[in-house]
Amino acid sequence: KWNLSKLKKYLKSFRSNVYYLGRWQVLDQCPMVLVDSAHNEGGMAYILAALKNHHQGRLHMVIGFAADKKREVIFNALPKNATYYFSKANIPRALDPQKLKEEAAEYHLYGNAYASVIKAYSAARQAAEDDDIIFVGGSIFVVAELV
Repeated sequence: KWNLSKLKKYLKSFRSNVYYLGRWQVLDQCPMVLVDSAHNEGGMAYILAALKNHHQGRLHMVIGFAADKKREVIFNALPKNATYYFSKANIPRALDPQKLKEEAAEYHLYGNAYASVIKAYSAARQAAEDDDIIFVGGSIFVVAELV
């Protein structure tokens, strides 16, 4: 039977006892590869603030979105000094990466378009140096292809 003290103890250890795939998950250390499935304004604001605290070298952003998601607010929040790898998850709803690249350029976000998440991630890995960070996100479906 649960009582309040047991529940408080459980909740304090919950995060360490439960493993969330794709939530601020570190896939590699050198360069650091972070994935997060945040895909709305609030989630991305949290992620971007956390990235500022961890960022040392250059920031490489592998991103993709579902075509039906509103992206304007997220585009406004994304860092202008990052290198972007616009990708497309392997789902019918995914936004074409070339269209994503063109939309992002209107917000001064620049990079190249890739036909898949794997190709975009590979390009980021090749370009990144040891002290850089590669972030993969924008959609749960994008993250799912790497974790």
